[in-house]
Amino acid sequence: ISILYPSNGSEMYLTRGLNDEENGIVVKATHEDNDAQLYWHLDQEYIGQTTDFHHFKINPDPGKHVLRLIDNNGNSEVLNFEIVSR
Repeated sequence: ISILYPSNGSEMYLTRGLNDEENGIVVKATHEDNDAQLYWHLDQEYIGQTTDFHHFKINPDPGKHVLRLIDNNGNSEVLNFEIVSR
């Protein structure tokens, strides 16, 4: 598993759309096994899974967060990032 975006330790702002709603961020990952399933956890809470294209939209609150991806074989990758308030 490799997390492509964002990079570990990133500080990010959430952008706003036309209705002044936060757009969130799209986290991107890849896996050497094309058939792998990735299970996504944000701050120790399961938020979903992906197959084939490992892109996942999240909309976290401001503050520090931990994203953990676990594949169907038990391998994992962890990313620490922070959402900065405007």
